[in-house]
Amino acid sequence: LRPALSYTREGTRLTLDAAYAGDYRTYARGTSDTEFNHDLNARALLDAWDSFLFLEATDTYRLVNEDVTDGNATENDSTSDLVQQNTFTFSPFITPRFGERGKAKIGYAYSNIWYEDDEDDEDDGGGDNEGKDIHKGFADADYELTERASLLSGYSYTQELSDEETVDRHIAYLGGRYAYSEHG
Repeated sequence: LRPALSYTREGTRLTLDAAYAGDYRTYARGTSDTEFNHDLNARALLDAWDSFLFLEATDTYRLVNEDVTDGNATENDSTSDLVQQNTFTFSPFITPRFGERGKAKIGYAYSNIWYEDDEDDEDDGGGDNEGKDIHKGFADADYELTERASLLSGYSYTQELSDEETVDRHIAYLGGRYAYSEHG
């Protein structure tokens, strides 16, 4: 049984989008335990001040492989090696404009990732499914050369914090974009 529900609302200052799907599995002859798994994707975007300051929140709750080296979980995977993962992100950002052609997106994003099934804290050689907090500062710029061509640049600093380690990451990019048609 797979019930599903979705909701979308686009107002002048607030956009809400949510999609939920459940997956209820019962097994003949009791060969496995009955399971009820959830898949939720939710996003809220608030234009807090005159198309300049925005607040965005997202939440994703889904099944993932317990061993991250196995790749993404698919609908047909056995749930024996899967675990429910929740990723919550909150991001305030600003979008200043520079003349008619320049614009930027500057902000901060906080993410928290946790797993529902943390029964086994020992390292069994499998994947790493401990929770973590992620802090990210970012700045992206776009300068429109023509209606179809733009220059792009950006920088982000990310710090991932878990019980085991702290990872710092810097990413900078410079590039261009060209749209072959009006709707690109």
